[in-house]
Amino acid sequence: MPLLFETGMEAAFDATVCVVADDSTRAARARDRGTRLLEGRSGRQLSQEEKAARATHVIPNDGSLAELEEQVARLVPELVTLAPGAA
Repeated sequence: MPLLFETGMEAAFDATVCVVADDSTRAARARDRGTRLLEGRSGRQLSQEEKAARATHVIPNDGSLAELEEQVARLVPELVTLAPGAA
């Protein structure tokens, strides 16, 4: 949810996950998608540092997609335990 913290909705969730990448990586990925509006969008949102400070979990995403998927896979079991009815 892009504006989770900006709208104050984080309390509605048992946990939050913030995925961060350095600015040069984010800019390169935006360029690769044909988007050059990273600065404008970032200016309307909290900084990555602020989001990371507020989040329950932070996943760095400066590597490959496979590395990101591996980190998410390690976190999912912990998040599942927070689900209603989980034992």
